[in-house]
Amino acid sequence: EILAIHKAWAGFSGGSFYQSHRTRSYNPTFNVTIPTEYYLFKPLVAAVVSENNNDTHFSSVAVLLINSNEMAYNMTLPFSDIPSLDCGGSISTSTTNNNTANITCAVRDVWNQTPLGI
Repeated sequence: EILAIHKAWAGFSGGSFYQSHRTRSYNPTFNVTIPTEYYLFKPLVAAVVSENNNDTHFSSVAVLLINSNEMAYNMTLPFSDIPSLDCGGSISTSTTNNNTANITCAVRDVWNQTPLGI
């Protein structure tokens, strides 16, 4: 699955859409800092262009949430923040978060090859 995402081409290679303002030192010798949270997306299925306002929307998008902190913590991403994706609700890594009432997109953990819900 991860290789399929890597090889997928839907007219755009994707990119970053969020990084936190909080940073941590990555390499003190060279004074390198990195954001503690970094979100990337990549369209997987060809785009649908709206005739009304010429917006491009994708029906399938891969999203990578990177936690650069030194400890694990729950990260949440509202679907509405993913560029060019039309879904309600949010993605959450928290098992105690019940923000699933408005979710209309299927979510899959490709690393563990398991569905996370709809």
